[in-house]
Amino acid sequence: SFALLVADPNGVEALDGPVSLQVTDDFVYVACLHSRSITAFARDRTTGKLTYSKDASYLSNWTQYIVDGVDLDTIIQDPVLGFDRWQFGYPIKGMNLIQLSEDNRYLYVT
Repeated sequence: SFALLVADPNGVEALDGPVSLQVTDDFVYVACLHSRSITAFARDRTTGKLTYSKDASYLSNWTQYIVDGVDLDTIIQDPVLGFDRWQFGYPIKGMNLIQLSEDNRYLYVT
């Protein structure tokens, strides 16, 4: 059977601009381009119900700043390198695909 569930938008962090999805028996992983994150949902094997899993999700430093409400204009700029690239979503800034390994132990990002 099919059911459409509408979630509280304040309940899931960093789910802006989904571009890729991977599904296992236990999890659903969503790569989100704009929020520069990989958001994970635990999957009930019996019902298929999804529950947001902060522990299994990857939030880049940039994403965590947004979630925490940090004003990005206040971040100090490095005089030589410019902004710290890790603060702005690297290494997953610009990702467009996620792929699980055959054994579901590794999630690859391109």
